Amino acid sequence: SDLHAQVTPRVLEALPGSTLSIRGSTSVGAPWHCTATAVSPRVAVLAAEDTLALPDMRGNPLRVPVAGLKCQSGPMERMMRKTIHADVDTAAQYISGRFDIQDDASAPRPNQRILYGAIKVAGTERNVLLDVTIDRMTDGTLQARSRVALALTDFGMVPPRVLFGIVRARDAVVVEVDLRYRPTSASSRDAPPSGDAPR
Repeated sequence: SDLHAQVTPRVLEALPGSTLSIRGSTSVGAPWHCTATAVSPRVAVLAAEDTLALPDMRGNPLRVPVAGLKCQSGPMERMMRKTIHADVDTAAQYISGRFDIQDDASAPRPNQRILYGAIKVAGTERNVLLDVTIDRMTDGTLQARSRVALALTDFGMVPPRVLFGIVRARDAVVVEVDLRYRPTSASSRDAPPSGDAPR
């Protein structure tokens, strides 16, 4: 559109509190999860003309160190690093991705964005489609959340044994991202405050 052609996107840095989580279950149904808080994705946004409207996210690169994944136990963390090959392959030491908005994909809700891109895990890259929900918190912070279902074997990984090696994890996992950004445009600074951010 004309707005996209005339306005230069502003790059925002992720705030502390942004996370990436991998959730799964075992063959007996026991849930497991690993979460990384050392998440520092940048996002390119176009400010909206309406100061109360959500900005338009244009691109979102992601890079997360596998060593930063914290699981329920030390053995589980070591097993995940082994599963992702981070202990033997330097190319697998980061989970990375690049996502851009799909202008031709209409979102059913005003605070929804459809991002298309690729995610690289264990040194293998696969294309993914992200359904992202963007909300403005009461302190003006932008929260971008998404979850995508993946299969470990699609990335050349063998589902690990968990719970002290007694059972094997299922192939299907869900990757969840919860990213926080602080708008820095003049319109965002001028927007009236509405209280403290929820904790």
